[in-house]
Amino acid sequence: MASMRIVPCALPGAIVLASSLTAALFTTDASASVLPRWSRYAPIIATAESLQLAGAGPASFHYLDSLLVIATTTENQDLRIVATITRARALLGIGSNADAEAAVRPLIPTLRAERDTMGLGRAFGAVARGEYQSGHLAQGRAAYERYFALARTAHLRGEQGRALLGLGLLEFDAEHYRLAISRDRHAIELLSSRSDARARIFARAGLARALQTIGQNDASRREHLLALKDAEAAGDRVHEADTHFNLASLELESGDPASAADQFREALAVYERVGWAERILATANALAIIYVDLGRYDEADSALMRALPLTEHVAEPEPRARLLCQIGELRTDQHRYSEAVAYGERAIAMSDSISAKTAIEVTLPLVATHVEAGRDDRALALIDRQIARLGPRLDAVDRRTLASRRAIELRRLGRPSEALASLVSEGATWREVPKGINDGTRKLRNLAELAKCYRDLGKRDSALIWFARVTDRWEAWRVGASDPGWREQYDEFARSFAGAYAATLLDSRIGGNAVHAADSRASAETRARQAFDVLQQFRARTLADRILDPAQRPAPMPGRIGAGVLQQRVLENGEVFVDLHALKDTTLVFVLTRYAIRAYGIPHDPSLMARMERLRGLIADPAGEAASLAAAAAGAIGGEVFGPAADLIKPARRVLIAAGSLTGHAMDQLRLPGESAGLIATREVTWVPSAALLAAERVARAPESPRTLLAVAQSSPWRGVALPGARREAVWLAQRFASADALVDHAIANDAVIATRAPRYSMLHVAGHTRSGGRRPWQDAIRLGTSSGEEAWLTAAEIARLRIPARICVLAGCATAGNSSTTGETLEGLATAWLAAGTRTVIATQWAVDDEATSELMRHFYTRLSRGESAGAALRDAQLEIRGIPRFSRPYYWAGVVLFGDPDTRVTLSRKGNHGARVTGGL
Repeated sequence: MASMRIVPCALPGAIVLASSLTAALFTTDASASVLPRWSRYAPIIATAESLQLAGAGPASFHYLDSLLVIATTTENQDLRIVATITRARALLGIGSNADAEAAVRPLIPTLRAERDTMGLGRAFGAVARGEYQSGHLAQGRAAYERYFALARTAHLRGEQGRALLGLGLLEFDAEHYRLAISRDRHAIELLSSRSDARARIFARAGLARALQTIGQNDASRREHLLALKDAEAAGDRVHEADTHFNLASLELESGDPASAADQFREALAVYERVGWAERILATANALAIIYVDLGRYDEADSALMRALPLTEHVAEPEPRARLLCQIGELRTDQHRYSEAVAYGERAIAMSDSISAKTAIEVTLPLVATHVEAGRDDRALALIDRQIARLGPRLDAVDRRTLASRRAIELRRLGRPSEALASLVSEGATWREVPKGINDGTRKLRNLAELAKCYRDLGKRDSALIWFARVTDRWEAWRVGASDPGWREQYDEFARSFAGAYAATLLDSRIGGNAVHAADSRASAETRARQAFDVLQQFRARTLADRILDPAQRPAPMPGRIGAGVLQQRVLENGEVFVDLHALKDTTLVFVLTRYAIRAYGIPHDPSLMARMERLRGLIADPAGEAASLAAAAAGAIGGEVFGPAADLIKPARRVLIAAGSLTGHAMDQLRLPGESAGLIATREVTWVPSAALLAAERVARAPESPRTLLAVAQSSPWRGVALPGARREAVWLAQRFASADALVDHAIANDAVIATRAPRYSMLHVAGHTRSGGRRPWQDAIRLGTSSGEEAWLTAAEIARLRIPARICVLAGCATAGNSSTTGETLEGLATAWLAAGTRTVIATQWAVDDEATSELMRHFYTRLSRGESAGAALRDAQLEIRGIPRFSRPYYWAGVVLFGDPDTRVTLSRKGNHGARVTGGL
């Protein structure tokens, strides 16, 4: 359901801000009583607004038009002015900007002559909103500033707040997020009266959205909850539902889909009681997306089917077409292709009644369904049918969209010459800067198809020229993109494109053997090096973008390195570097030692990822029967993944794995052919986010710091859960080892402690609550402070910007490793952030580990470090010791602790004498 999944990330605050903000500019104000016409006719505004909020737009217009007739007949200028401005607000609510401005502007001279400050301010507010919605941002800003100035002169606090709402929206759109926050907070202060409650809800929604954008999710959540309280107190059920919707979007982005589903259900229940069909549809759609992501397809189906009858009551046909399309996509996800096609055909049957753009939006998913079902000929026929049907209604962009999709199908059907003819004109525009995210991704996709056409025609050199050009454009456009949405789109494109580029360099069909038997060893290695270098370029860029906050200035990150540098300057004797790049139809594997490189594709098996996920689930399961199932799966998958390079891997004492989307999926438990235990039983296994970061860590061999170890632990409760074990562990470390200090609980004022104290130590031990799993990995964080605010959290983006040349950092707690990238290119999150900050080695956890077993493992690990062992050897030996304890023998108890970065790191860690420990924060 690809087109469905983009909806929630576009919606935080959108319902409140986009469809209702204008209403806040015209609601009654306590100060209105000083102006007779606005006080006398305040009920008119309230009635019209109530109709709008109830989804009865036509009734609202009928009501206002009737009042205008009465005003004209009775020559009641006061009523005419109030009704006209109120009607303009309603027009703005449905996007009729020109009509709204045309109605309001003629009133301005009259309002100015009558010195009606309230009316003049509201007129400027309507003009400002119209200019803003029409994309005339400078004119909109000027009008909002005049509105604010008028309201301030007349001491109309509520009107000042409404003007600041508009200015805050402009600042947000200009990506001036902190200024937007300031505007919204000021607006909330001004909107303090009871009659301002609705406008205050909008201000809180805007503030919450801006806070969320800069990563302050907890602060954003607090504002939403305050907005919810205001709505409940005012009995405003619609905005109560709006806020539930916005909270759901926040929880979704924060990585808590179950909580998001709860909030969406709350919103849906209220919208159903109110009977607002459009919002019921939007919420049911969002709820279905959550259910799909959670694998709960029946509930997703129920949500969509429950909403389908409501589309009959919506005036416009677009919602019904889209919903039918989405049901079809859900059926495709369930591999129920006949049903999917039936729903898709019902959607495109409405093509004559909906806009051409909507017709294309519902056509392309049906095309994808045919392709997934192996019916490329039907996909092509559908495109041709829609091109003929929509014909003159298509603008240039729509026509190119269908033409390029047609070219893709032609190439799939083995007709690259015809596809090439459709794409050649696209090639002439490859240097042009895209006009927005959709244009950028369309250009990249079409240029990539052009390269693939040349490849399929056997014109390898031409194909490689175009692959290189697309890479150049992808890099240039991506570097300039600060909007997270751009990054996600470019990531989505990069995964498949980089694999196709690498496969072409390898001169092999994806899914087959990467090196032809007739090739000489030298030629095969040359191609493998070229393909490896290309993939590292994408991985290095993705690593930087997935860790660093796009709203902040760029921070230095290691650039890409090639296979030659990795072999000659980074890898040591006895080490093997394994890089996996998962694609839709196969997985490319690169295996490098100091003296050899081999590349191959795992034979076509799109279920590999699912099988790896099941294996991880078995290993992370403490149940006894899971262990035997995991062992069998580890042997089968290990043969497929490592079999073609077993001769290079078997002699190795250490395996360094860069696995992209397979990171964290128990690669270290896989078995080589002929071996009876996993890799970790006989070798050190290390995870590496990228070859570039590994190289940076090994080049920057910083001297040991004056102090050996700093243990930082925050055990105070968060969401009702305390971490007393974190405190005990930190105190134990400070008491046991020389030159070791502990900083715990209330001694940690905020996250700044890391920036100021950490660089003085060779080793860090950091324990506290963590958050991860959201859509924006730079917002992953560990809680170090005691406050309830965002200042208590140290985010991945903040860590990556620090310069902490520690040798080892141990991230104690559950799931501190971070997440495998949704793009399949790199590992992202807290562990990688510490590496980016300059720390050579990070110890982290991959799942919710057992407290007792992990505590025992850490004691063994630190003891071995103090004996002079390397971090990699100390961790592996500690794991084997824990595995030898009968009650902890299953992998669940010891395999979840993993090492990232350089495994050869050592620290001077010696036992302490009888003198006291340095513990700040109390015992």
